[in-house]
Amino acid sequence: AVMGYLRDVRVREAETDAMFDPLRQTVSLLSKHQVATPEEILRQLEEAPLAWSNLKKKAIVTKEKQAKNQSREADKLKKEAKEFEIRVEAFYATFRKEMPFEYLEDFNLAYDKIDSVHHGPNEIKLVETENYSAGGEMGSLKSISDDLMNLNNLQELFDLYKSDHREIAQCAKDSVQLKRVWDVIAMVQTIYIEWRKTRWDEIDVEMLQEENKKLQKEVKGCDKLVKNWPCFKGLEDAVKNMQTSLPLVEELHHPAMRERHWNQLMRACGMTFKMDDKFTFGGMLDLELHRFEDDVLEIVDRAQKELTIEKQLQKLADTWRVQNLSFPPDPDNADLFLLAVDETVMEALEDNSLQLQNLQSSKYVQGNADFLDKVQNWQKKLGSVDVVLSTWREVQGKWQNLQSIFIGSAAHPR
Repeated sequence: AVMGYLRDVRVREAETDAMFDPLRQTVSLLSKHQVATPEEILRQLEEAPLAWSNLKKKAIVTKEKQAKNQSREADKLKKEAKEFEIRVEAFYATFRKEMPFEYLEDFNLAYDKIDSVHHGPNEIKLVETENYSAGGEMGSLKSISDDLMNLNNLQELFDLYKSDHREIAQCAKDSVQLKRVWDVIAMVQTIYIEWRKTRWDEIDVEMLQEENKKLQKEVKGCDKLVKNWPCFKGLEDAVKNMQTSLPLVEELHHPAMRERHWNQLMRACGMTFKMDDKFTFGGMLDLELHRFEDDVLEIVDRAQKELTIEKQLQKLADTWRVQNLSFPPDPDNADLFLLAVDETVMEALEDNSLQLQNLQSSKYVQGNADFLDKVQNWQKKLGSVDVVLSTWREVQGKWQNLQSIFIGSAAHPR
């Protein structure tokens, strides 16, 4: 208590010494303007400087009497301050290790870590440093801040240098910023968890892209001091990867995608899945499409090219399904029917043969055994049609030329 009083006198000395003259000047100014000051106040103003002077003298005498005890306590306090400095060093190192500066997939774990380190309780042990052997209890940021405040009060009592320990202030600042980062991470993770539940056929990519752009703005709004922290990098990557994946999801919704293309995607990503009515957006995100952007685009492009080939082959089949040959009777012999090939048949034969030739040289046909088999089969069919029609027309022409010679002649029976 004595040291507290001595400290109070020491702290207030300069301020109190300077207050008496302004008070006297104020009373004098009031008097000039016919404002009376009560006698009791005037008396107190007259006696106060002397009482204050006597108090300062008494404080000096008391301090001299307590000098020996004060010196002993001050030395003890200096030792405690040095020990506290070592503890702060270990606390700061432990803080950097235990707080969730790294990115975690579960934001609840991060919140638990922040709470336990910031205000406890926890069972964390202080890490070893150059000046501290590991093993002591870490405590909490709140408890070590209170200890620093108590130490500073004692240092002020004994007129010693007050330790500032900026590491503790830095820990407090980092705790606030870290909590804010994890609030954004929690928001993003919660939203993404809901998105993952969406069935494949119900995904609205355009809407998700707009929502994800809003999340990107939230991420960019974080304090610049946190932008080198791994947890922020993880947050930034998560949102960026989603923005990269969404256009790929849109591409994969193309109607050209077939089972073989899904199998190609599985091989490219090194994972398996079943594309059915239960498949969700989360299943596609598990493939980490952002890592295989070129592969995905190539697979979709192949699917689109193959769809074009499918349509060409189907159109070819439809074309030949309706082609007909006619057999009108020979004008000179009603019992004889001649082959008549419509010009559209020959045009289709020529165009489709050229089309099949181009298709066979396509890498998408060469890389697809089913397509290659169909193209080659159609080439054989049209080749046979061409040969048969040519031979038939040639024989028929010769017959027509010879018919007039032999009809009515003796050689006719032969």
